[in-house]
Amino acid sequence: MRTALRSLSLKLIVPISAALALVFIAQAAWQWRSRQAELVTTLEAQARETSAVVESTLRHAMIKVDIEAVDTMMARVGRIASIKRTFIVTPKTRVFKSSDSVMVDKKVSIPIIDSAIASARDTAAFSAAAGSADPFVTGVTALRAEKACLECHDEKKIGEPIGFLVMELWATDELATMRASQLRNVAVSFFVVVFLGAGLWFVTRTITRPLATITAAAARIAQGDIHQEVTVTSNDELGVLADSFRDMIQYIRGVAHAADGLSKGDASAQLVPRGEQDVLTHSFVRLQATIRDLTVEANRLAEWAKDGALDKRGNEAQFSGAFRDLVHGMNLMVEAVGKPVAESTDALERLASRDLTTRMNG
Repeated sequence: MRTALRSLSLKLIVPISAALALVFIAQAAWQWRSRQAELVTTLEAQARETSAVVESTLRHAMIKVDIEAVDTMMARVGRIASIKRTFIVTPKTRVFKSSDSVMVDKKVSIPIIDSAIASARDTAAFSAAAGSADPFVTGVTALRAEKACLECHDEKKIGEPIGFLVMELWATDELATMRASQLRNVAVSFFVVVFLGAGLWFVTRTITRPLATITAAAARIAQGDIHQEVTVTSNDELGVLADSFRDMIQYIRGVAHAADGLSKGDASAQLVPRGEQDVLTHSFVRLQATIRDLTVEANRLAEWAKDGALDKRGNEAQFSGAFRDLVHGMNLMVEAVGKPVAESTDALERLASRDLTTRMNG
């Protein structure tokens, strides 16, 4: 029985704890995606802003065809710790200038750059390596032709891109901070689940332990053991249940005591039915009444026989079943005794009248 009750505890604890864990996991996943999306948006905005600032400075140098100033600007930008690299790429995806000298005059094929060239629009996005150990954000800003640019780019129209400034900003620190924050949230959620699970275990134990005691008492009652005490006491539903079992044990004890007395010939026990539905007490009270009536009837027959009134019989109609058969048997016994006595009495009376011809049969 205790194993079943421990199983009841598990049935309560495991599903609820699992549900709480799933809620916290879902919440953590949602927060991670939400914060990651916010971080990406923020970093992309920073990449666009930084790219736009550098672009405005480079534009001034490029309009004056000051290539040395462009190189100087690229070198300065390359020394900024938060910037991975920066370079200018032509519409044909060839690198014109770069903070990384190795890239100069080489063709590049990066999806975000290809997309910016195809759409001729500024853009920014996490690089394909966002999930790697060193993620970064790429910002692409179009270098659009002005009137002064047409002297070198006569094939272009004013407003058309003559190149694209690409800025790659490190996102390692930001993502690490976000991961640390998320790990803290996961740890807190884990301890909350453990704490709630422990609290739920304590609550279920306060229920299942007294319930185990009451269940054991019920099992012993089912085996006929009414000499026990239910020790559970509380002011909740379990206390009410325990009181009901105590009342039931007391009730059965009363009926059992009366039955024991009746088995010893004592039909004086006073049992009061607890209601119309108290079938056991009602039946027992009727049995007591029947036993008393049967005793009275047997005593009457005995008194009549003692007084010689062998012609009187017990009232069989007052009883039913085996009790009627018993009264009928007593009546047959009185009748069997009465016939020879009556015949003997008649013969003696004749002899007293000097009738020596009298005979007895049987």
